[in-house]
Amino acid sequence: MFALYLLLQPLSALVHRKQKYNVEDLIKTDGTVYEITRPEELLVFNFMYGANLSKYANCSDQPATSMAVSIVGENQEYCWNNALNTSFTTSDPPEGKGIILTYNSDSGNKFMFKVMCGKEKSDWSANAVGLEYTVSITHPGGCAKGGGGDGFGIAFFIILLASAVLYFAIGIPICKCGMKKSGKEIIPFVNFWIALPGLFVEGVKCMFSPCCKKKGYDAVS
Repeated sequence: MFALYLLLQPLSALVHRKQKYNVEDLIKTDGTVYEITRPEELLVFNFMYGANLSKYANCSDQPATSMAVSIVGENQEYCWNNALNTSFTTSDPPEGKGIILTYNSDSGNKFMFKVMCGKEKSDWSANAVGLEYTVSITHPGGCAKGGGGDGFGIAFFIILLASAVLYFAIGIPICKCGMKKSGKEIIPFVNFWIALPGLFVEGVKCMFSPCCKKKGYDAVS
């Protein structure tokens, strides 16, 4: 059972990754950025895309792929990189439906975009604990697209795979040890499995064959 658990973990993760989120309209592509004023700090960021920092004089040395910076100081003379537009991890917010994108910066900061599921779009809010920043928004794009259709298909595949593994894991020892069978006979109902491909092919042929398509019912005498 533990081996089965390990086998299903990557598939379970795939269900989450296959969820679709319409968050593209949160990306600023017109050269503007988001700004949040915090005590003694101006937080400047873009969503999943490099922020245009050209108007911030002390941020000129930041990489073009910087998504979030903190500008601090009495005259905003210090510009600290919080997130680079590189790799990120995704997770579910503990509060409910949505998605969290987590980035790690070279300076040791952790920057998280939290998009919560909601019918109406809210403004961004920010919170910081030590070197961990979280910017949050409620947005329709935080609701998984398509009602989890892709996830259902993969979940069905996981259940089917788990059932097959259990079928053979239990059936083979019974046939081999309990029923003293050997060779291919240790496979439960081996003749059915051997015939299955042929039955499938015949079924497909019948679907497209006019001989298999009869209208009405045969008379019963």
